Amino acid sequence: MARLFFIDAKRFKWFIAYLIAASIGTIYLLSLPLHSTAYAISWIIVQLSSLCLLYAAAIEIYGQLAQHFGSTNREAKMVSYFRRILNGIMALSLVLCIALAVFFVFHKW
Repeated sequence: MARLFFIDAKRFKWFIAYLIAASIGTIYLLSLPLHSTAYAISWIIVQLSSLCLLYAAAIEIYGQLAQHFGSTNREAKMVSYFRRILNGIMALSLVLCIALAVFFVFHKW
């Protein structure tokens, strides 16, 4: 993580933010009792934020890679197409995550 920061922090800002958030979230979750409501709510928040940052990092990394392919028009089309695919996957995963969270919060075991 430190190496990425020193290489070019602006170039990989979302990926670095994802790594930092995932590390802090993991350490925070380790400090909570496993079978508590606070852990469940914190886990949902950590996972949703990690998912959003991972999505932004994927678009950022793909944009960095797409700069090396062909002309600008082709690059823009590829990034736009990939962004639409990721938007669909992101929307589906967020809806599924929220639905499962609501189900497990209100489900009587």
